[in-house]
Amino acid sequence: MSIHKSKGLEFPVVFVVDCGRKGKNDLNDSAVFYDEEFGIAINTPPSPSYYGTLSSKGANSLFFSRQKELRKKMTAAEIRRVLYVAVTRAEDYVFLCGNCDFAKYFSSSGVNSEEKTDKDIFLDLLNPVLCNFIDAEFNFKEGMEEKCPFKIEKIEYASNEEIKFDKRDKTKFIDSVLPFYEAVNKNGNVIKTEIPVSPYILPSGLYHDDEKYESGKTEYSVDQKIPYWQIDRLVADSVSRKDQEAEFTYANFGTVAHYYLESCIKGQEPQMLNREVTGLHGSAEKLKTLTDVCNRMCSDFKENALGKKVIEQVKNNRFVKSEYSFKSRIGKKIINGQIDLVFENESGGFTVVDYKTNREIKPELYYVQLACYRQAVSKMMGVDIEKVSCVLYYLRYDKDVDVTAECSKIDLEDLINKQDVLNQL
Repeated sequence: MSIHKSKGLEFPVVFVVDCGRKGKNDLNDSAVFYDEEFGIAINTPPSPSYYGTLSSKGANSLFFSRQKELRKKMTAAEIRRVLYVAVTRAEDYVFLCGNCDFAKYFSSSGVNSEEKTDKDIFLDLLNPVLCNFIDAEFNFKEGMEEKCPFKIEKIEYASNEEIKFDKRDKTKFIDSVLPFYEAVNKNGNVIKTEIPVSPYILPSGLYHDDEKYESGKTEYSVDQKIPYWQIDRLVADSVSRKDQEAEFTYANFGTVAHYYLESCIKGQEPQMLNREVTGLHGSAEKLKTLTDVCNRMCSDFKENALGKKVIEQVKNNRFVKSEYSFKSRIGKKIINGQIDLVFENESGGFTVVDYKTNREIKPELYYVQLACYRQAVSKMMGVDIEKVSCVLYYLRYDKDVDVTAECSKIDLEDLINKQDVLNQL
């Protein structure tokens, strides 16, 4: 396992091997160099007039020298970080193994010569500590073995040729262990474990959403009596002839409309979410229709009593949060969701607002969803649940529906327990 893949994991015993390996040397083969101070420069041929560039392997340009020094510093910082990750994976024991010429860490007088190392391998980082206890021959200094807080062991070096393992050796090894493997496979006890059920659940898992039903239809109707019927036209016109599915869905429209409302509340200029309108295939006319609808909905919201309260709370620097993610434990489950809008109201409590872009007003579909949001806000804000109100805002109709009373009647824990029973049937 690589050190990077081990992040977040812990083991009783950890071996960090090849701690003496050095990375590849930088080559002076880049056509262009970039420097924070000097900008972009072409890698010119070597010049003997530049002091200090000539070497037995050729000459380095000024910019390559600067880049090399910068790379050394960055590499040293990365090596420290990776070594820290590796060592801290161990719960009880960690073993650092590697081959290195420790004589390079000592000057002729035997004193640690730290400046001679480039700090580009793990053992370079350990050198200042190791040299307090061992000499250039990797033997303990007099009286230091007892004082050493960790164990240092010298292992006889073996070259790759000495430990070469060819195909014939592999075949012999496999043949030698095959009987043992077959015996275990035949007589061993198989331990079966059940896959644990995830404790997480979405609010949508507790209620039926008619928007999901609409998105699964194979026929899309356009009723000009419904406010903002132009959206229905955009969805219907995007239906693919091949699979009869809409390429621009009601879910796409909902995401765009929510984003416009969020920008409206923050007083920002919204930008079209390109990933949500790919089904319109770049049609300037259709994009203008969508933009006009969203802008009109924002204007309606700002003139609505609910919208005015929200904008007023923003001006007063009170708590107002859009797209508020949460996790809330109810019984044995954890509700994982995202609230469209929650703000501190004038009475000191909080109001949860859920935007709906449905073609019909059916608040009863969302009592459970809002009850989940209500309980989550109560816990996160540390207020009594009676101080949390719930409102559905239907963008097409510019109408807000208070469903607090209906939400308060729902026993979420009992509902979740019944859901678990149904899932087990």
